[in-house]
Amino acid sequence: MVSEMSEFKDFELVKESLLEFIKKKEVKARFAHVVANEYNDWEKWFQIEFEYFLLNEKYFHTRREWKAKSDRRSKPNRFHIFVDLIFRKPNTAKDQYIYLEFKRAIKATTLVKGMLHDISKVNSIVKSHYIETETKQRSFWCVGFYHSFHKLTVDRAQEEIKQYSKSFHEPVYLCSCRGASHYDECPKIGVVII
Repeated sequence: MVSEMSEFKDFELVKESLLEFIKKKEVKARFAHVVANEYNDWEKWFQIEFEYFLLNEKYFHTRREWKAKSDRRSKPNRFHIFVDLIFRKPNTAKDQYIYLEFKRAIKATTLVKGMLHDISKVNSIVKSHYIETETKQRSFWCVGFYHSFHKLTVDRAQEEIKQYSKSFHEPVYLCSCRGASHYDECPKIGVVII
């Protein structure tokens, strides 16, 4: 099990890497296109692009769609689950990975509900699986995105994630405005990490 300080460092690493990636000019432009066209099937695209960024710009060791044995709490008729992305920094323990699950939804409340389901899914990985594999879980984070900013749903989602000691919930603007001032019509996406 990872210490509280190491878990905090992992959280910061995930948050900083994610925000660095999302704030890249070309990624913001693609995300703005996704939001403007109300696409709902971009989750895999994002996973692949983010993994490529971690691998080629951060030089992290990565694996996508990592297969793990399930205790079948999450899905009774499934013996395995797939974790969206696992990674580790170079020069760290070769068997200690940070696990990530990605989610997207239109509304923040729907997103958080799906993220809580993914937390249950990853928690259903059987302990014996970690003994048999070289990809042990150092920490686990759920990363989510939404694009409807109705105040009630955003506030309810914020209330729901308060129970987590390490969480992040903020909009990321996808426009080319400089500084902290944005207009109401500026495209943005809500980002949640728990």
